[in-house]
Amino acid sequence: VPIRDAVDLRLAVRILLADDDRVFQLMLGRILPKWGFQPIVVGNGEEAWQHLRCLEGPSIAILDWVMPLADGLEVCRRVRSCNLARYVYLLLLTSKATSQDLMSGLEAGADDYLAKPVNPDELRLRLRAACRVLESEGRHRQIAENASDGILILEQGSRIHFANNAAGAIFGYQRNELMGLDFGTLAPGFARH
Repeated sequence: VPIRDAVDLRLAVRILLADDDRVFQLMLGRILPKWGFQPIVVGNGEEAWQHLRCLEGPSIAILDWVMPLADGLEVCRRVRSCNLARYVYLLLLTSKATSQDLMSGLEAGADDYLAKPVNPDELRLRLRAACRVLESEGRHRQIAENASDGILILEQGSRIHFANNAAGAIFGYQRNELMGLDFGTLAPGFARH
């Protein structure tokens, strides 16, 4: 559903905050609802992963780089390596500030990166940008899913990352059954360059 007003979109967006700093959890736990978001607060990477992998999980995750059980980079990698039915916008927080650190975070799958200590005004603006990305991604996903032509997105060679219903009908599968398959099994002789 296209939403023109950013405030309306934020009301629909649940945000996961994963940070082991209790003071930071309390501070953002109070600020995010004032901005219209619905926070889910956890203290370690494993809890974060459990929420994010759920079918109805949050669409934005604010992840501390350093936290127990699984760090923010590991959570980013897990989210990007599985075929979630929705896009999750990942914002990595850290006091690490070198160019190499920034590249490591982005290579792990983070969409954005914010240095600690966090400036609340900067965080609010970055979350607004995240909402715009999610709105755009939602529109494109709706178009692709409802297209009458078969649409597949391949990654890692020829592994199917996305398939719409029409692609499933063309190949005689349910769309979710196509996810993760090698396209070469459906089209022998296919070679991706």
